[in-house]
Amino acid sequence: MQAIFYQFAKRTNSTKRPSGGQEFGIDLKAPCNIINPEIKIASQSDPTGYNYCYLPTFSRYYWVKNWTYSGGLWVASLTVDTLASYREQIGNSTEYVARSSATYDGTISDGLYPATAKVQSVTTAFQGGFAETINGGFFVIGFIAKAANSIGAVTYVVMTPSNAKRLSAKLLTNVSYLNIDNAEISDNLTKILFNPYQYIVSCNYFPFNVAELTAHLPLVSSIEVGWWSIDLPGWILGADNNNFTKSVTVNVPKHPQAAARGEYCNAAPYTDYTIFLQPYGVIPLESSKLWGASSLTIQYVTDLFTGDSILRIFTNTKQLVHDTTAKLGVSIQLSNIAFDIPSGSGGLLQTGFAAAYGGLRAALSGGTFSDVGNGILNAAQASNADVASKGATGSTIAFDSIPYMVARFKILVNDNNEHHGRPLCQKVQLFSIPGFIMVDDPDIALPATAAEIDSVKSYMKNGFFLE
Repeated sequence: MQAIFYQFAKRTNSTKRPSGGQEFGIDLKAPCNIINPEIKIASQSDPTGYNYCYLPTFSRYYWVKNWTYSGGLWVASLTVDTLASYREQIGNSTEYVARSSATYDGTISDGLYPATAKVQSVTTAFQGGFAETINGGFFVIGFIAKAANSIGAVTYVVMTPSNAKRLSAKLLTNVSYLNIDNAEISDNLTKILFNPYQYIVSCNYFPFNVAELTAHLPLVSSIEVGWWSIDLPGWILGADNNNFTKSVTVNVPKHPQAAARGEYCNAAPYTDYTIFLQPYGVIPLESSKLWGASSLTIQYVTDLFTGDSILRIFTNTKQLVHDTTAKLGVSIQLSNIAFDIPSGSGGLLQTGFAAAYGGLRAALSGGTFSDVGNGILNAAQASNADVASKGATGSTIAFDSIPYMVARFKILVNDNNEHHGRPLCQKVQLFSIPGFIMVDDPDIALPATAAEIDSVKSYMKNGFFLE
C-alpha cells in the first residue's frame, strides 16, 4: 500500500485538507482496522516529523497519534480524521445552522456574551410643542349665554391672554355693559347686587400656541355673557372641534454596538428608553416596540372643554408604543363664588374667581404664575393634583420643563466571531457559509461507518470549521 505523509497544522475540528506531501510504501500491521490502523514504514530517514497522512486505499485522512521504532521499522499509529475525510459530503449537506461566522441574523439575541457593568447613556432633548411663555398660550372660557352655538347652555370661547386680561377689567371695573340707567340704580349698588361670574362656568389655560388652534374656528367680535354682550373678540368652540391635536417628533438613538453585533442590542435587556415629559411624568418605553424605529411621534389629544389630555406615542412605523392621560389644562373652579362689598375707594373683589383672575391679570402684566398668591396658582395646584401623581409637581411650571428622552445602553463584552460565530438559525447549504459552523441536530448521510457518522455529527453539533 501507499501512504502520503504531511507536516500539517490544522484544528482538530476542521475539514481542512493538506496539499503536497511525501509518499511512502507501507505495510499494515495486523490486526488492523480502518478507524485506527497501524502502518509499518521501511525508511532509513526519520519520519517522525510527519503528523498527518492519507491512505488512498481507504480513502481517508488520518492523524498520526504516535511513532514507534521496532525491528528496523517505523510504526505509525493513526486515527481517522472524519471531518477531512468526508469534507465534500459535509459541505454539500443542508443543515439547520445555529451559529455561523460567515453570516448571522442580527435580530436574534446572542446570549453567549454577557454585558459589562458599563452603561452608556444618550439624552435627547426635544420640543414639547408647548408655548414658550404664558402669553403664548390661550384660555378657553365657558359662558352661560343665549348664543346659538352653545353646548347645552354653555358657550366655550377661546381667548388670547391679552383679551382675557381685558375681560377681567371689563367685568370688574365697569358695569356699563349692563345698560342700567344710573338714575334707577348706582354703579356701586349694581356691583353689590349683580354677580357677573355666575355666567362663567369654567376657565382653562392651555400651553399651546393659539394660532395653531384658531385657523379653522369662527371668530366673533363680541362675547355673549348671560343676557348681555361684551365687545371682546374670541373664537367659538363647538362640539365638533373641541379636541385639539398636537404632534412633535423625537429621534430614537441606537445602541452603539448594534451595527456590529446585531439589532438585538436595541432591545431589552441591553437597551431601555425613558421619556421625561411633564405633566405626563416619567414614561418608560418598551424597547422591543421601538424595534426598527428611527423616530417617535408624540401626540397630544386634548379636550378643550375639560382640560383632559391623552398622550399617545407612535413609532415612525405607526406602531403604538405608549398611551397615558393627564390634565393638561390649568383649570379654575368657579362654583360657590363669594363676593365682598367694595369698600374705601371701591377695591376689587377679594375672594373666588375675582381674586384668582385679579392675580392672573398681574401675571399677564409681566409676572409668572408662580407670582400669583392665592389666585390661579392655588387653583392650578388643586386641579393638577392628579397630574402630580403622574410626574408633574406643579401646574404651569411643568410646561417650563424641557422634555427629553434618555436611552441607556448596556455595553457587551468583545465577541469572538471567528471562533464562535453568531446566531443564524437558518437551514442552509454549508459550503455557502465557510468558517465556523454550529449545527442544531445535524442530519447527514455518509458512506462511512456508524462510529464515523457519530463523530461527524458530534463535531457539527459542538461547532467545527468548514475550510
